[in-house]
Amino acid sequence: MSKLNLLGDQPVRTDLDCLHFQRYLHALESTVLHRKDNAPFVTGIFGPWGSGKSTLLGMLENRLTELSRDTANGQPNWVTIKFSPWLYSQEESLLVPLLALLAQQESAFKPLIMKMTKTSSWFLKLLKRTSATLDFEKLGMPLKISLNNLAQGKDGQNKFFQEEIAEAIHTITRANKRLVFLIDDLDRCHDPAQIVHLLEQVKLFLHLDGCLFFIAADRRQVVDAIDKTFPGSGAAYLEKFVQLAFDLPPHHSQDLVRILPTDDSADLLAYRSLCEMLGNNPRKLKLLWNEAVLRMTILKDELQHSPQTRQHTPDLNLLLRWLLIRNRGELANNPYRYLEFEQRKKTADAAALEPLREEFIRMLQLKDEQNQWRSSDDQRLSVFLWNRLDRDGFHHPAILTLYARASGADNFYSRNLLENACFAGGEHAQFSDRDFNYADLSGGHYPGAVFSRCDFTGADFRHAILTGAQFTGCHLSSVCFDQAELAGVTWENCTSLNELDTEPVLYEEIIDHAEEQHWKLAQPDSANSEVAICLMKAYKTILNKHVENKTLTEATERRLNEKAQQIRTKIYPA
Repeated sequence: MSKLNLLGDQPVRTDLDCLHFQRYLHALESTVLHRKDNAPFVTGIFGPWGSGKSTLLGMLENRLTELSRDTANGQPNWVTIKFSPWLYSQEESLLVPLLALLAQQESAFKPLIMKMTKTSSWFLKLLKRTSATLDFEKLGMPLKISLNNLAQGKDGQNKFFQEEIAEAIHTITRANKRLVFLIDDLDRCHDPAQIVHLLEQVKLFLHLDGCLFFIAADRRQVVDAIDKTFPGSGAAYLEKFVQLAFDLPPHHSQDLVRILPTDDSADLLAYRSLCEMLGNNPRKLKLLWNEAVLRMTILKDELQHSPQTRQHTPDLNLLLRWLLIRNRGELANNPYRYLEFEQRKKTADAAALEPLREEFIRMLQLKDEQNQWRSSDDQRLSVFLWNRLDRDGFHHPAILTLYARASGADNFYSRNLLENACFAGGEHAQFSDRDFNYADLSGGHYPGAVFSRCDFTGADFRHAILTGAQFTGCHLSSVCFDQAELAGVTWENCTSLNELDTEPVLYEEIIDHAEEQHWKLAQPDSANSEVAICLMKAYKTILNKHVENKTLTEATERRLNEKAQQIRTKIYPA
């Protein structure tokens, strides 16, 4: 796998045109920019969040610059004003910064604005207070009457400003120039009323011959904003305002992956399969890509530090799968259920597949109480995950654990969740039939915790505080308790005690206590039990660990053999 690089949130580079926007640009240029009619015209470029509206506006801006350079007399035919309303959300009237940007773009407009004004020091201070984001001193625009009152129409000001602005714009356009307003992110305005006010002010003051408007926004959000001012009229209002509505067509996954900064065919194949699930949305793809870059770096480090997974090659497909699963219902809380579904789908016959699929979806909580999809995204996610459930699986709990940990999944076995439960005490600190396979529980505080029939295979309890904890019917293969506080811990009917991965001195103390508790609880007919045999074998395991650590003495060997023999005698009294 090649090195993965992050992607910024800026619009896609226009020179690359990965999404084939050139065809849309050519269509807008030929039909809108080169209209023979000089009448005002409003084009709406609509699409959901992250669909590429800003990219298309950026390409249009570049094209306007090229057209300006191609004029015969060297003077630009196009005056481009790019305006992002949400940047000026503190303004009472968005027309103030819009006119200011117009004056900055077209030098002829500044003296025309000055005609409308009379220098007034007190009003200059007022403008600085009401329009702090604009440098009016540089613009030379100390207006005689606050433009923030334009929309209110006080004292007949509307008619006055309409005439003055119309004359100023006519002075520009009669010199064979056109004004092109590129209004981006209209739907990002914090106050829905500002969206309506801007549209009204554009219609009232700037809807003049020689003016073209391209407004990029999420159609649904703009309609919702208008509805809040004019209930039930949002769609009709927008239709009257816009003369051409262009909804960005959906992107193709083959094109979409081209925005990613990689030539690795495996990476591109992994992401191409995700694009449709993400609704072919460029921004959603970039967000997921950037997180995967970070998480893959974490995963590589995790895999190298785990002896059981050191030979595993990091798989981008598996990481992406778990990034989508995390925080999704019971499968996120209990990731080892996912391994069960992997195996069950592989072995299920045709009749069992549909019930299994419904169970899988319920575990992900992608449907509501009425069995309806929570969203179209969730429906696509279910298809994506189900189709890949029995392909390129995790297969081993240790591998799945590291992928879940690297993806930041808030799994139930995390230290914080267990510690909070133990702090609350009572029934909160009781855990039954849970999978803690390979869980990193080191250094945690779990005093008084009650674990019943839990699987702790490979779990790490190093330096943990387990004072007074109870382990009943738990599977403890390869668990490490090194330097843990185990005073008062009970071990009732736990299996695989002969397979602990714990240093031998503490291991012997654990088995001594477990044996004592076992014979106190054992019934006469259960003396020859699996647990007792595990305890007997455990002393042999402890002896072997002393041999590995080169700490075995004759006294230690004799003591361990004697303890094993005593259990054997109890199991087989004859």
